Amino acid sequence: MTKVLYIVGKGRSGSTLLGAALGAIPGYFGVGELHFVWRRGYAEGRKCGCGEPIPRCPVWSEAATRAGVEPEQAARWHDQIYRWRSVPRALRTRYLDRWQALEGYAEASRALYQAVAEITGSPVLIDTSKWAAAPGPLGLIPGIDAHVVHLVRDPRAVANSWARRRLQYDLDEPRQMPRFGPISSSVSWAARNWIATRARTRLRPRSMLLRYEDFTADPAATLEHITRLLDEPRDLSGVIRDRTVELPPNHTAAGNPARFRTGTVEIRPDVGWREEMSGGAKLTVTALTWPGLLRYHYPLRARPSG
Repeated sequence: MTKVLYIVGKGRSGSTLLGAALGAIPGYFGVGELHFVWRRGYAEGRKCGCGEPIPRCPVWSEAATRAGVEPEQAARWHDQIYRWRSVPRALRTRYLDRWQALEGYAEASRALYQAVAEITGSPVLIDTSKWAAAPGPLGLIPGIDAHVVHLVRDPRAVANSWARRRLQYDLDEPRQMPRFGPISSSVSWAARNWIATRARTRLRPRSMLLRYEDFTADPAATLEHITRLLDEPRDLSGVIRDRTVELPPNHTAAGNPARFRTGTVEIRPDVGWREEMSGGAKLTVTALTWPGLLRYHYPLRARPSG
């Protein structure tokens, strides 16, 4: 049975870095934000983490052949599931045969996961798609041993990240990534983490909550904890030392531009938001997310970065 670790939560919470660090562990393989592979990858030909367009990447081209899934059909199923109005139905679902799109998408995902696992010889796949109301994180894909890490980050840091200008490099011509204001980021942060909590609850004891700030404070201990959750312990001495991780070339299908980084990468907290954000933006995010701030043990009042 293929084992898949899903990292769920709100975007810009550090999932790309966490997924890359896990993907550097022997026997672990990072697939990136896999739900984008059908349209952005196979149909649009965006770049794999290795730099090749997905249809020409040796891993993903072979995986498509072995899986035998029509990408356009999988993309249509994806679009019916990965939308806000489908969340209540997804969270209530216990049996795939009651929802044709979910059943079809689950089977397409299973075939692709198993093909990648066979090609790479990896017993553990890391999927950083983050959307928790999907068949994988909800444990609804037959033949997949699902585990979940609910990754959460201070919502003010998340909002500041979404406000920054950032380029995406998965097409030949770099382009600006979408930007969102503090209200939109705050509402999405609260909603996505609520959904992630529901998914994590369904998969107990194969799930855990992880704060990004705790990961950056002690990366080695965090990775060790996750390997124990998966019951796939590894020697991490060649992967992480002190606060640096050695990132090999990867085959992530989609994700943050940071997925193209390789070599020695320092893992450190990003606290620039404390100075970059205006007082009004901080107050707005705090007012809209204070229940989550308390739930995840973040201070209501932001401290200076010093």
